[in-house]
Amino acid sequence: IQLNGDTIKPRTGSKAFLYKGLIYVFGGYSDPDYLSCLHTIDIKTGQAHILEFTGNEPTGRSTPIIYVNNDKVYIWGGYYKGNFPTDLNIFDIQTKVWRQVEQNIIGRTAANSVVYNGLIYSYGGSRTSSILCIDPEKEIVFEKKTNGSEPEPYILNAQMVLVDKYAFFIGGKQNTKYTLIYACDLDRLWWFVFHVKPDRITVNTSDGYVNEIGMFLVPCIHSFALFYCEKRRELGMTLGMPTIDPPPISTFSIGEALGFLHLRDDMIDAFRLNEF
Repeated sequence: IQLNGDTIKPRTGSKAFLYKGLIYVFGGYSDPDYLSCLHTIDIKTGQAHILEFTGNEPTGRSTPIIYVNNDKVYIWGGYYKGNFPTDLNIFDIQTKVWRQVEQNIIGRTAANSVVYNGLIYSYGGSRTSSILCIDPEKEIVFEKKTNGSEPEPYILNAQMVLVDKYAFFIGGKQNTKYTLIYACDLDRLWWFVFHVKPDRITVNTSDGYVNEIGMFLVPCIHSFALFYCEKRRELGMTLGMPTIDPPPISTFSIGEALGFLHLRDDMIDAFRLNEF
């Protein structure tokens, strides 16, 4: 998309959300400054527009969480100059007013998120393994304890995507060349390893790594794009670091696996009914 309109300063670490045909982009880092402007990009015309505002603008920062719904932009977390801000910042698109709601919680940075049943769920960028939750309606930020085989909580710039009630968690900055794929059942708050295997046509075991218990690990990248194609029942990922030129598109076919996951849930529910 060829951009036009307002001039946008080049930056890294900004975060974006698509809403009503506009990409809302906030923050980022442009040496030596942490940026605080909120701008939109029209996905049809490419017009970039820096939004005017009144009220208390959020501090400049990189890698926050952003969510847009009901004509409001929500910003939480991120990083700037050794600080991890904790206030929930809310921008009203109609009135163009910024306001802040204080929160009693430790800040996080470079943690991606999904939205499920009206709540924002985020993981990573933390010293604790709790999953972070943001309730936009109640304007509160809190944590929920999880169980199971969760990824390391300190991982930065991993990607998350929602499939049914499962939050898939892939990659991130880690001291390893290969990684497992994780998923969290957001109803049960239960993490599990999502087993994958190469198709032996476009991908072989040599493209990843098989660990000592026979599990296939995929190359570990961070800061990439991850999406779910419901029609094809596939996860897709591309770009990211370390860079590969030209950047490949990797796909994970999960349709058959989703059937087994749903069957597992049905069996658990049946056992629980028998308890009564």
